[in-house]
Order: sequence, then structure tokens, then C-alpha cells
Amino acid sequence: MPANRAAAEVEPVTDGERLSAAVGLIARGDVAEADAIARGVLARDPSNAEALNLLGAAAIARQDGPGAVRVLAAAASAFPDRAEIVSNLAVAYQMTGAQDAALAAAEHACALEPGDARKRLMLGQLSLEGGRLRDASRHAEALLAAAPDDADALVFAATVALSEGDTGSAERLLVRAAARAPDHLDAQLNLSSLLAARGRRRPALAAAERARLAAPTDVRARIGFAARLAEAGRLDEAEVEIKQVLAVAPERVEPNELWSRIALARGSVEKAIASLAELVRRRGGDHEAMVALARILRAAGRFEQALTVVGDLAGRPDAPLGLLRLRQSLLLSTGRFAEAWPSSTVEAATIDGIVVENGCDIAEALIQLRFADALADRLGRTVPLYGEDVRALTGDPSRLAPAEGPPGPDTTLLALPAVPELFDDRLVAPLPGEPPRCDPERAAAWATALAAYPKPWIGVTWGDGVDAPSLEAIVSALDLPGTLVGLTGGEDRHQLATHPSVVDGGRHLRDLADVVAAVSLLDGFGGVEGAVLAVAGALGKPGVALLAAGHGWPWRAGPDGRSVWFPTIAVSRQPRPGSWHDAIAGLSALAATIDLVGAS
Repeated sequence: MPANRAAAEVEPVTDGERLSAAVGLIARGDVAEADAIARGVLARDPSNAEALNLLGAAAIARQDGPGAVRVLAAAASAFPDRAEIVSNLAVAYQMTGAQDAALAAAEHACALEPGDARKRLMLGQLSLEGGRLRDASRHAEALLAAAPDDADALVFAATVALSEGDTGSAERLLVRAAARAPDHLDAQLNLSSLLAARGRRRPALAAAERARLAAPTDVRARIGFAARLAEAGRLDEAEVEIKQVLAVAPERVEPNELWSRIALARGSVEKAIASLAELVRRRGGDHEAMVALARILRAAGRFEQALTVVGDLAGRPDAPLGLLRLRQSLLLSTGRFAEAWPSSTVEAATIDGIVVENGCDIAEALIQLRFADALADRLGRTVPLYGEDVRALTGDPSRLAPAEGPPGPDTTLLALPAVPELFDDRLVAPLPGEPPRCDPERAAAWATALAAYPKPWIGVTWGDGVDAPSLEAIVSALDLPGTLVGLTGGEDRHQLATHPSVVDGGRHLRDLADVVAAVSLLDGFGGVEGAVLAVAGALGKPGVALLAAGHGWPWRAGPDGRSVWFPTIAVSRQPRPGSWHDAIAGLSALAATIDLVGAS
């Protein structure tokens, strides 16, 4: 090279390059190095907005909420028009529990950049967490209008739909999200949980497995997969999966609770309880672990012990709604009606309508509607009901009637579960209530379909053999004349293949109105907890309920062995989880006492 030729110069590294590299470091988990870069830039340029934002982002990444607030609040004060800084400040506030401040910061960030989907998504999530459901719904609509196939927007919209009780729309949105982005963890996990809650075990397991394949080391994905395996009765595989999770996350509550549920399913009640009690001890009696222990005690049928565990927690000012509902359920299961339904401060005369949550427990709703019926009688006017299934659940339309259209902005609504709290005289005996109305056309269609079969017609429902007894077990216990009419839908209908004498009525049940029509024709009933059993009890049909040890509060038995709320239904309860033998034996004995006079 000629000596007089100038050597090529290498440009010095800029702070912009350093900060760009630091962003990548945070994404890869090297937070300490990113933090050091940001501090180095700030040492040279204390007012560098990008460096201040990065320093706050590093604090967020290492879960230092207070530190992130200190840095980002100062940065936002200096640069109030920098949307990224304000948006990260909202995250920092959320980490510290300052929900109002987080929401205000998120609103400001979204106003600065209204077209930024990520900022609107965060604002929607904070609105939902803050109970501002209408605002959350508005943000979900805006996100979907801008990007109808975006998986994050679809998952958020599904979450809003679930909060509104619209499980059908939530499922459709999650199916779309999972189809558009098969590797989207939240889409698959949320879809799996929703399908499982709706009793669709096979597709729920498939969605959980896809989540597991998409993120094989993610703890949430492995817990979700193990839970679906357990629900499918594949307990050995579920236990292997959950033990692997516990090896790396031994103090996490979810896998410990799931392990205890698997132990319960195998009949190891004391082992299940002791395991969670030990977790409570290790975690210093913290809220989350104690609630998990209470749930396991309830599942084991130990309602009093579970109530003792949640009693002190429920008195805390920050007690979550889920805990309060668990306590109320336990109080009702133990007959403490006055404590479960304390007197309300709401003036009955101000109520314009009652909201029946979509997807609610049908037995609970039928009981609560008795109080709503009494409220209408007290007010001397028809009370509108808002919800999808109300038409099939209600009796006298002059007292309770499905609302025509959505409620207006000034409508005063009361949630159905809160209606019993309006009564001071409700605690001595259950109100009689109006039975659900039966659609005469549907009843006629069912009567025509069943006419070819000999009476009496005995309805039956069953489960998978783990959480509820199988059809084989129920059929073997029901030595009755006439015809067994199967009213189980979904996946468990496959058990009918080995019992051709059982009429497959379940495949014709389109909705709750069909359940009411079919059950109205029955002469008796024997089966598991669910909507069909609840309707049979509400219609006064003689029957026997096969209940798990941790059954729902509507099936509390009185001294005569019959349901307190549905007195024509005798109760045969599983004495302990893990075996249905004793409950099936009780079904056989009680079935012989069913009064079928006039049924032939």
C-alpha cells in the first residue's frame, strides 16, 4: 500500500448503537449488561431519553417495580410526550399495584400514539383488570377493527367476552387466534382451559398439547398439559409431567395443587392434603397456597376444614373475588345461609332488572331465581332478566320475563347471585319458587320420539368414570322397569355403544329449553351433578343424585337424605374421592324407593 494513501477510518461506536444492542440484550435475558450500557450512556448524557427508558425497562425485566417507577416517573416528567416512556411507566405502576396510576399512564400513552396496537392492548387489559368492562370491550373492538387476524387482539377480545359471560364468542375468537398463530401460547392455553370448562376434554387436550409443543420449557404450558391429561383420566402421564415441573418450580402453587388433585383421584386423600399443607408451611402461610389448600379440602368433601382455612383470608381488604366466592360456597354447603347471604344495602325498589351470567351453574341459578320470583312478587311488577338462558329457566312470565333488548345506560341492575341478600326471612326454609316453563312444541316432539319405548321413562346422566361414574356403573345399579333415556351429551356419549338398550337422547339436546322439555316427560331420574339433574329437581321429578365428595352447595342433603333445595331428589354421595363404589351402591338402594306410581 502506498505510504501516502490515507488509511480507511473506522467510525466510533455511537450511543444509539449501544442502546440498540442493549434492547436486544434485554430480549435475550441479559438484563445486567443492558443496565450497565444504559448507565454508561447516562453518565455521558444524563438527559438521554432512550437511555432513561432502557434503564426503566431493565428494572421491569428484573421485576423491580419500585425501581422502575422511580426511573420512569422522572423520565416521563422530563419527556411527557415520549409514548414509550409513558407506556413503560404504566407497566411499572401495574407491577407495584398502583392500578389507577397505571391506567392513567396507559391512557396517556395511547393518546400519544392512538394507532399503536400494543399500547391500546395494554390499555384494554388495564381497563379490564380495573373492572371497566365497557372500556375494555371498546378497546377490543378497535383492535379487531384494525387487525382482525392479530392473535394478541383475538385473545384479548376472547378474555373480554369471557368477562361478559359470553363463552360461545370467546371460544370462536380463541379458535381463530389458534388457527392464525398455532404457536401462540396464550391462544392455545386459554382455548384449552375454556374447552375443558365446557366439558370438551379431547379438543382441550389437543390445544394443551399444541401449547406444550410450542413452548416445551414453559411452566404454564406444562401445567396446562398435565391438567388436561388428568381430566382425561391419564393420571400416570399427568403425574410424570407435573413431577418434572415440580423439579424446577417446587414452590409454585399450581403444580402442587394439581399433584394433590391427582392424588385425590387415586383415593390418596390424606397424602393430597398433607402435601399442600406442607407447601403452606414452606411459603409462610401465604394467601395463594392457603386458597389452594382450601380448594383441595373442599374437593375431598371436608367443607368445615376448608372454611376454617379461608375464614381469616376473606376478612382482608384485598381479598379477591374468587376467594369470596369460595367462602360463600363453603358457607352454603355447611348450611350457614345468613353468613353466606348477608343483608344487602340495596333498596329493592330501585332494581330495574337482574343479570343472569351466561354459563352459570344451572342448579345455583334455579335456586337464586326463586328469590328473584319472590322479589317480583314483593315489588308487584315484572322484573326483566338479562342473559342467554333465562327463557328456559323462568316460570311465571308475569313475574320474571326475559328482557327485550340490552339494558339502557341508566338501568339499575343486580347480579342474580346477590338477589337472596335482599331477603331477611329467607333462611328458615327454601322458597318454593316457580318451575321452569316448558315449550309445548318441544315437549310434544320429545313425547313423539319416546312414544315407541315402554314406560316408565327414567332419565340417566353419567361421566368419564373418574370425576363422575360411568354409564356402565349406573346401568348396573338401576334395576328398574321401563326405559332408560340417556341425557348426557358430548364426548361421554360414546359409552352408549356398549349399552344399546339406553335411548340416546343426549344427541338431541340443542339447548337448555330442550333439557326442560325432555325432563318434563320423565317419570324418574338417576345421574350425576349437572344441568339435567338440576332441571329434574326444579320440575319435582323423583330421582337420585350421584354426587362427588366435593359436590356443589345446591345438593346439600337434609336429615332425610334428600336435597335441601330439591327435595324430590335423594342424595347418594361419594364418601371420599377415588372410588364410586359406595355411591353406586347407594344409587341402587335408593332407586328401589323411587315412586313411579302412574308412570306405566
